[in-house]
Amino acid sequence: MKAGVEARSNTAAGYNLSSGGIRLNFNSTLLDTYRTLLQTTDLQRAYQELIRMFRYLRSEMERQLEWSCIPEETENRKPLYILLIVLVFCIFCILCVLSHPAVAQLPQSLYFPCLGAAFAALCSAVWFGNRQGRGE
Repeated sequence: MKAGVEARSNTAAGYNLSSGGIRLNFNSTLLDTYRTLLQTTDLQRAYQELIRMFRYLRSEMERQLEWSCIPEETENRKPLYILLIVLVFCIFCILCVLSHPAVAQLPQSLYFPCLGAAFAALCSAVWFGNRQGRGE
């Protein structure tokens, strides 16, 4: 017998260990069930499955946290703005053509202001199109 263990008796209630004045009672059927479980279970595989489960849980929790931090996307109205600016560009181009001295359907004094406005609309359309392409 080992030192410190005074007596070991197998009783109907279970194992009775006396050590240092402390009496420990164990249920023998539970101990036998535990021994059988340890002998018949592939512990390495069960441990790997537990690790896989915890990794899955961690990844799912991280994914949920990432989704909770992302604000809801708003409606993208930039294509509408680009379309309106292109429409304004076309209107100013038509006014430029009609006010050109060769056509002379409108007063010639409208030609240069319409040309400037058409250029500004074209620059705006390019700027908005570039931002749309970058996803801003």
